[in-house]
Amino acid sequence: MRRVVTISVDAIAHRVRKRLGLEPSIRVAADEVLELHPGDVGETPPPFSLPRQIERAREAVHLSTLKFELERAITRRIQHAPTYAFRFRRATMIDGVVYANGARQQQVAERERWRPRWLDAPEIDRAALASSVIGDQFFGHVIADDSCAAYLGRELAPVCFTEGRRPRSAHAMRYLELYGLADVPRLRTAHLREAWLFQDFGMNGHKRARFRQLRERLRVIPPARSGHGVFFRRRGAGLPRGLMNEAAIEERLAREGYEIIDVARADADEIIRRTRDASVVCGVEGSALMHGLLCMREGGALVSLQPPYRFTMALRDHADAMGMRYGFVVGIGTRTRFEIDEDEVLSTLELAWGNVSDAGQRRDRAA
Repeated sequence: MRRVVTISVDAIAHRVRKRLGLEPSIRVAADEVLELHPGDVGETPPPFSLPRQIERAREAVHLSTLKFELERAITRRIQHAPTYAFRFRRATMIDGVVYANGARQQQVAERERWRPRWLDAPEIDRAALASSVIGDQFFGHVIADDSCAAYLGRELAPVCFTEGRRPRSAHAMRYLELYGLADVPRLRTAHLREAWLFQDFGMNGHKRARFRQLRERLRVIPPARSGHGVFFRRRGAGLPRGLMNEAAIEERLAREGYEIIDVARADADEIIRRTRDASVVCGVEGSALMHGLLCMREGGALVSLQPPYRFTMALRDHADAMGMRYGFVVGIGTRTRFEIDEDEVLSTLELAWGNVSDAGQRRDRAA
């Protein structure tokens, strides 16, 4: 692999084009566009909840709108977008941002340096770039969406992940190892003689199949139980969401026979082992719940405890794609702290047990 030294004006040139309204989309700029898998329409039951829960939602999660999230909370019919691949004969990646034919795709959640600069970077013959900005920010999207994109990309070229400034967590690295992706190289700045970028957000049939492949890979770790309930303890892990009475909810669920897992302290193998084949998983909304969707039994149910000022149905999409039911409880409070009534959590979990598809696996909670 040879290194090439050049001066790059890609960032500032893109900034000028954007201000002039001349910025092409990735689709328009690509040298080749492939529709790898068609879109389809999904019919799924809406999320389950107690009455009037969505009336407590005050704001949506960052980068979304409350109107959009509320619509997703009641809709039954979902149009899943196709999966596209875009090939570029030449591209440059600078600090995790890809420039090609006048278009730009950011793959890391960092402020871009737009001044001209010298680049001393390796030249890569071919690369399928599987990372995303949201994956750089949130663990759950690395072990789900970015990993799905990696399985897609290897059909076209050697897969590469993009290296951000945030180090990958031990949990993420273990999942990638189990998926067979631990050795995928990571790029930050490079000259690419051929680059593939993807549009892979639609939960179409092919992405659903790739989720099944990821779930199947985790089955090498045997389960500790089967058909049980799990509660993920956060206690401040990840982005602060401020569930003030989480300890009381945890103690109540422990008395009910739920497996209590501290996601900040347990390693990935322990989390997978104790979550594998669970029928119901519950916890504060966030990436930790992706452990549940990837590890629990098919046909299980996930319950998300939602801050009123971070309302989101993002995990509903993933639950539908993985064959799970999704429910939620919305708390009452401020932007930094909130509470959820214990009885409401228990009542919503009763709805979850009623929604588990295999009735014979619904009541192992106290085993």
